[in-house]
Amino acid sequence: MSTYEDASLIYYPSGYKAGKAYSLKPTDGTGDLTFTRASTATRVNESGLIESVATGVPRIDFTLGCGKLLLEPQRSNLIFPSATGSTQTVTTTAQSYTLSFYGTGTVVRSGTSTGTLVGTGANDRVFVTFTATAGSLTLTITGSVTNWQLESGSYPTSYIPTTTTAVTRVKDETSTTIIPTMTGVSEFTWFFDNTDMDVLEAVVVYMQLNLSGGPLRYYATNGGRFRGSTYFGDVPAKGKVAVKCDGTTLSMFKNGVKSASTLASALGTFVNFSGFNQGGETFSGGMQSMILFPTALSDDEIIALTTI
Repeated sequence: MSTYEDASLIYYPSGYKAGKAYSLKPTDGTGDLTFTRASTATRVNESGLIESVATGVPRIDFTLGCGKLLLEPQRSNLIFPSATGSTQTVTTTAQSYTLSFYGTGTVVRSGTSTGTLVGTGANDRVFVTFTATAGSLTLTITGSVTNWQLESGSYPTSYIPTTTTAVTRVKDETSTTIIPTMTGVSEFTWFFDNTDMDVLEAVVVYMQLNLSGGPLRYYATNGGRFRGSTYFGDVPAKGKVAVKCDGTTLSMFKNGVKSASTLASALGTFVNFSGFNQGGETFSGGMQSMILFPTALSDDEIIALTTI
């Protein structure tokens, strides 16, 4: 198998501009990912520093050393100012929140939730997810707490700077135009690599292939799932996953193992790729790479492709 020669689409985080993330193949631009985000956002750059990224510009994030296209849902940092922590009280509702910060200090929660989050280093980000009740949550600071964030949700997302009020980062969205070599095919192999994911980034990945018979959806969390029209097996939050359709059967592979198969006769033919909403979240996480083949690769080829 020659991955480059046989693939219709190869995406790896590299070139980008406002509104566009360039795919390695095809080279004529028909497989490039269109990108939108109606606000500024931050990323960790190649030097390990947090920097601001302009509205509508994709983020290649290097939190774990290897660049990934960072795609996150809309979130708000509810505490301010965020650069240096100071004791404050915020209003919460009965839902999950995630608190995070850098530094060696501590943040003690009282009121609608209780507990203590202890920092481990000036350049280390620590976090805790908790369920609050409705009312007032007091966050008491001691020591060095920097770039801290309180957001609703069950995992931490990238740092959202605040000064005098809460700030919202709008969701990232990406999709492809129609890829000529994939148009109308009923056989395909779809490979996705999120090996370099980490819980300190978004550990939720939502994506879908749009087919003439309806969407084929994939989402991964810690203990997450892959879905076609019905539940189709657990997938890892970290790893390599591939989906093969030979026109009649849909098979899933994860980390070098064929894990499940189901009938795929109602899927129809390939249309395009896009993010999707599931439970209020959008395609999110760190895309290490994505490859689309216009044919059903053999099981042995896919096992080799997905083995870590």
